[in-house]
Parts: sequence; C-alpha cells; structure tokens
Amino acid sequence: MVNRVRVKVGAAEVEFEGDGLSKNDVLEILTAVSGVSREPGVGGSIVDVAAGQANGRPTGGQVTKLSVTQVCQKLGAKTGPDLVTAALAHLHFGGEQESSRGAITTAMRSAPTYFKKNYLSNLSKILDRLVKDSVITHTGNDRYSLMESTISQLAANFV
Repeated sequence: MVNRVRVKVGAAEVEFEGDGLSKNDVLEILTAVSGVSREPGVGGSIVDVAAGQANGRPTGGQVTKLSVTQVCQKLGAKTGPDLVTAALAHLHFGGEQESSRGAITTAMRSAPTYFKKNYLSNLSKILDRLVKDSVITHTGNDRYSLMESTISQLAANFV
C-alpha cells in the first residue's frame, strides 16, 4: 500500500510518498518541519542547493549561476537592504550558509549598478534592520545568514 503525507507549516512544506510509512516516520517529518519553522537554521534547510530543490521546485542550479546584479534585477532591488539581501542570497546559493561582513561587502560591490558608497557607511544599520525584520540572522562574530523563510521566498523568485 502506498502512503502519502504532505505537511505544510508556514513556508516549509514536506511531502512523502512511499510504502511502509510508520507513525515514527510521520513524527520525524513533523519534528523536522516544526524545527525549521521554530528555529531557523536548525533542522535542515528548506532549500536543498545540492539537489537544486526548494519546496519541490528546481532552484539550486539556476540560482548558483546568478550574479549579484542578476539577483537584484530579479528582486527589483532599489534600497540598501535589498542589495544586502541580494548579496547574501548570491553567497548562500553559492554554497555559503553564513557569510562574513567582508564577503557581504565584496558581493555588494560586485553589483555596481545597485551599489552606493553610503550603503557601506550605513551597513551596520542595514544589517540591524534586516535582523529585526527577520530577513537575516546574526550568527555571531560579524557573520550573517538568511532566515529559512527568506530562502524560500527568494527561491520562489528564481523559479
């Protein structure tokens, strides 16, 4: 008998289809999904870059080839926070789960059409705002990463 389970919590969605689905399997799925929504960055990523999947949609291969400028174009970036988010998206989908402030700055500069010098002087304020808005998380030692919900939203823009 083929069993099918689909669980969606916020932006996270898990779907399983197969034989022999036990209560323990369902509990593991629920634990994984609730862990992602409760504690971003813990319990696995919604976006699996290696498999090129985000909520079942292909993204990884497409996203890793995008420059920061291309990410900005797709997101319609107009502000400093938009550029920082695009830079972190570029770094994240390129394989960096968390990025240093220096890497973010370098990525921002690689999009000259969107980059403004005052973004660097306001970078601390921009990063603080994005943390408060739950777009990114400060992981310590001047390192930042995208929230899981942000990763899902960004991945949807690249499909």
